[in-house]
Amino acid sequence: MPRPAPLSPSRQHPLMLVWQPCHSRSGRPLRFAVFRKAFRRRLRAAVAHHRMALLDWLALPDGVLLLCDPASLAQLAAFVATLKSTAAADARRRHPDRQLWRGRYALTLVEPAALEQCVLTMDLAATAAGLVLHPAAWPDSGWHELAGLRRSYRILLPAAADAALAAVQDPGRRSYVSLTEECLRSRRYGSLQPWTTALAVGQPEWTERLLAPVPEGSRRLSSLAAADLPLDTPAPLLAVTAGRRRSRDLVHAILRAVRGPA
Repeated sequence: MPRPAPLSPSRQHPLMLVWQPCHSRSGRPLRFAVFRKAFRRRLRAAVAHHRMALLDWLALPDGVLLLCDPASLAQLAAFVATLKSTAAADARRRHPDRQLWRGRYALTLVEPAALEQCVLTMDLAATAAGLVLHPAAWPDSGWHELAGLRRSYRILLPAAADAALAAVQDPGRRSYVSLTEECLRSRRYGSLQPWTTALAVGQPEWTERLLAPVPEGSRRLSSLAAADLPLDTPAPLLAVTAGRRRSRDLVHAILRAVRGPA
């Protein structure tokens, strides 16, 4: 499969936003469908309000993953603030005696060349977790929009959906649905772990350019195994980690180094 083109001249460093809300009594705050439905409503409103280029999204019982390509760190901060404030309002209204959401989230930088693997892994995660047999049966992800099966109440902006599709399907050869079916037949679902714990994931040359802001004593490069990926890749993918120093500040520093001031 050919390497996907950059999303746009100014947006070439998509971010995986890993938001793990915390329930006062359980580690599965979104275990009920009604809570995930409420989150879909809030996410749709926040994307429309901030015009966020959301490439894909996933809500699981124990957390939320958002793959976005913000125009600036300021736009990202405003987007997250909106989600947190509306979530807190819902929590107070429905559960006045418990804290349903807490604002813990982390960021992972994703190389555009790795978007195909990232998006497929996200959309197959519910199947990999045994929640459903097919992504079509899990309404809380961007799969339905990328597959062209959801025409109304869309969350992804059209331009962002087109950019995500450009990274995951071969024009004129395989649709996103057929690509998903291929992964299901081979039982290769990928693993979310590298995407949710690393500072950045990408090919070797790309990751080497990002290491300057990461402290030398704590940086570590690890190669993603075949079992971590839903598809074979012509070039290895590396995950950059920084031990206990993983933080949003490090990702912000990397972004400023590659993008300039935001």
